[in-house]
Amino acid sequence: MRFGIVSDTNYEAKIDQVTNSFPSRELEDWLHFKNYGDDLECICIVLICRNPEYNFKQRIRMDKKTKTLYIDLMLDYNYFVSDITQKERINVVVEKLFDEVPKIVSKYKLKDFKSELFFSDLHKFTKKNGWF
Repeated sequence: MRFGIVSDTNYEAKIDQVTNSFPSRELEDWLHFKNYGDDLECICIVLICRNPEYNFKQRIRMDKKTKTLYIDLMLDYNYFVSDITQKERINVVVEKLFDEVPKIVSKYKLKDFKSELFFSDLHKFTKKNGWF
């Protein structure tokens, strides 16, 4: 299983500090040999935190050929550019991740994907690595 988090944000939102603190390499290594089923091989999360005047909309796309699910997580720009701590930024991203992504995954008819096990493992990993 592959899982990645990238961002498309305004610099002022400091989302790069959130993604840089995410232990992506360790997660990639940890998930490499795990098998949650054949219907989904990769989840790619894009953190979107742009000025609302640009009217960015959430995109969700399943590529059946590569078995990859692409999900935009929309973050509140005004909140992220306010005077908040790095820990608060991380907490919001993690909450959105564990609140929205399982709901989105469940909307797809994936007969052979153990989503509960995957999200349980992801939760354990983020907690173990101090990201939750």
